[in-house]
Amino acid sequence: MDTRNIFIGLLLLFAAFAVLFYSQRQAPPPPRPAPVTAPSEPLPEPPGIDPADPETPAPRAPAPRPAPRPRTEPIMADVDDLSFEDEQVITLENDFVAVRLTNFGGAILEVVQKQHALEKGEPERFVFNAPRYAPALTLMDFPGAGREAAYTVVRRSETEVVFRVEARGGFEITRIYRLDGDNNRDPYLVRHELIIHNLGEDVRQTPTLSLNVGTAAPADRTDSGYFLNFGYFDGRKAKFIRPNQFEGGFMSMIGLRPSAPRAVIEEYLTTQWVSVKNQFFTSILTPDEPGIGYATRRVEFPLVEGERSRRVGITGQLLVGGLALDAGQTHGLGFDFYAGPKEYPRLASFDREQDRVMQFGIFGFFSKLLLSMMNAIYSVVPNYGIAIIGTTMVIKTLFWPITAVAARSSKRMAKISEPMKLIREKFKDDPRKQQEATLELFRQNKVNPLGGCLPILVQIPIFIGLFRMLQSAAELRHEGFLWIEDLSRPDTLGHLFGLSFLPLNPLPLLMGLTMWYQMKLMPTPTVDNMQAKIFKVMPFIFTVFCYFFSSGLVLYWTVQNLFTILQQYLMNRRDDPTPVIIPPSLQAETAKAGAAPRKRRKGKAGSK
Repeated sequence: MDTRNIFIGLLLLFAAFAVLFYSQRQAPPPPRPAPVTAPSEPLPEPPGIDPADPETPAPRAPAPRPAPRPRTEPIMADVDDLSFEDEQVITLENDFVAVRLTNFGGAILEVVQKQHALEKGEPERFVFNAPRYAPALTLMDFPGAGREAAYTVVRRSETEVVFRVEARGGFEITRIYRLDGDNNRDPYLVRHELIIHNLGEDVRQTPTLSLNVGTAAPADRTDSGYFLNFGYFDGRKAKFIRPNQFEGGFMSMIGLRPSAPRAVIEEYLTTQWVSVKNQFFTSILTPDEPGIGYATRRVEFPLVEGERSRRVGITGQLLVGGLALDAGQTHGLGFDFYAGPKEYPRLASFDREQDRVMQFGIFGFFSKLLLSMMNAIYSVVPNYGIAIIGTTMVIKTLFWPITAVAARSSKRMAKISEPMKLIREKFKDDPRKQQEATLELFRQNKVNPLGGCLPILVQIPIFIGLFRMLQSAAELRHEGFLWIEDLSRPDTLGHLFGLSFLPLNPLPLLMGLTMWYQMKLMPTPTVDNMQAKIFKVMPFIFTVFCYFFSSGLVLYWTVQNLFTILQQYLMNRRDDPTPVIIPPSLQAETAKAGAAPRKRRKGKAGSK
């Protein structure tokens, strides 16, 4: 029975591996964007405006709108490829980001991640919102104030820029962006203020205010797209929408999704924040006052050379609602816009549960605990490979007593394997008596039938929590250890026969070897030939499933296997002098079944 429970535990763990493996979807690699260089020198101020004087009057009329430059490539309906003559691109920057804003739409073109390379060891930086559906924070449905509206630069400094335009319907729109340089705000956080002034002499209603949150594309060539989604938080729970939810397919066949593909998914409800993200980076738009809903759409990027299909991204908007303004009335709205890495400690410091963007799942407690532990070790030893090993050591130390109990239980199960075999043979036609005799044998010998299964069951939520953490934590991106170049990716050293679908990943092979040796050391009390065969092939099966997992996760599993081998070796060297006890009632039953001589011999040993 102990073996049966171990077998059930292994099947549960196997199922967890299967779910995680098949959830990894391969996506075509994104193209390499043009190299990102240092931001250009500040543009000259508009004539007659003093950027140091906040009282300087601003012009009421927008600058004349220049004609767009001729397009040289086919127009993609879902991609913003507009480029205007005389467009002003203004950069606000600190040590972490360079925020590039355009006067066309008065919004954020892109955010350069100065601390994060596009590819390891190369000078290009990762750029969020490039490619894009629209500049981030664009007013999507406001005539005369959207993407193609030419705003006037009213004021600018090293940390602030102010745009203004007179929109249709008699409204003046002022947009203020501030990248604070002090220590009170996160360096990836941009403060935005939207001020609307009614220029008319009567009450006027604005259109619904809809601000774009940016566009998420695969982070790099190896990003599978599994974590690519749009998210929102309604104050109670966060929900996330993936690009494939705009399509039909199996879910539509069973009635859980509309059958026809949808261009837009929108919903009206209290919205505390909205976000888009890929595996390692996210943008989050948080209004001072909750919004009234969201809208999101799937984005297809232009086909690039060498790709078989177009890459897919996702974008979305925060719906704030329309405003009714009296004659001459002014109304202001405030927003916090985060565009940076998915680092849990950073996101957890915000006040609207923005850390839910991490999507740790139902075992998020373990993900947060293990991530905090790993970062604490990293602060002492600045190498994430060592930090993962240290985290594994802490986990194995905490669970050492449980594992020791399981090891002792396995040894005792091995000692009573012969009586159990005899019970199965003699009571094979009476399942009730077989079960009663087995349970009595367990009680007399103090064997816990669940002892071998417990450590495996305990490790399932830890493993899944660690998997979710290691797969999406930006801290591990481009972090190396020994021969491993990137702990967030498989440790591929090359490709067999030059075939891209046959990578050579040595760490999963080492993990499978340690798992095989670990099972070899464990006592095998089973008499079921089929179960014995399954135990023999289990290391091979797990090696296949782990072969394409992140090397950080496989490193954890390999190290814990080594610690388990050490523990099992120590337990096997320790003698267990406790004799096998066969209860008198069991002796009587087996004697009636024709096994009296064998049981009398064991009964004498047990009566001492």
